[in-house]
Amino acid sequence: MPANTPIYGFTYPCESDAINFAAFKTLADQIDAKLLDIAADRDFAIGRYNVQQDMSPTQGAIVAGAVTPLVNAGSTYTAPVSGIYVVDAYTSVVATTVTYARLAVRVAGTARFARSVNNEDGSPLSKQWDLPGTATIVTSGQVIDTTMLFAGTGAGTASLHLNIRLIVRLA
Repeated sequence: MPANTPIYGFTYPCESDAINFAAFKTLADQIDAKLLDIAADRDFAIGRYNVQQDMSPTQGAIVAGAVTPLVNAGSTYTAPVSGIYVVDAYTSVVATTVTYARLAVRVAGTARFARSVNNEDGSPLSKQWDLPGTATIVTSGQVIDTTMLFAGTGAGTASLHLNIRLIVRLA
């Protein structure tokens, strides 16, 4: 009766088995398949997915007090494989006055993390701010996107730069 190796489960013939071409072919095919799996893991380790993209053009008509998804080109990313991704972003919002702003990162439409900035003295925000890199689990095919919320007057215009890196691939 054939036995199996403890780690990979390769089937090999035992002393009492008929040792023939088919037995060795089975073992060789299993070893070849495992080598291809290992090569794929090596390729993912060396060439992890990594994207840096700018939303273009900037997105206007953002209403103060309303959570607005950023949808222009470069504002979303579809995960090619399941894994743990680190997402960070740089953004700004310009309006007549901006006293508070929040950028949130979503995965498949669900907010995962956000950062808010405000001015205690009430003066308008005018500079770009960052959303530090945060790890999040993403399934293959899920979309990573962002939403903007601000308090102030006038319609807002947002810019966005996304950095997304695969850290660990999940099977």
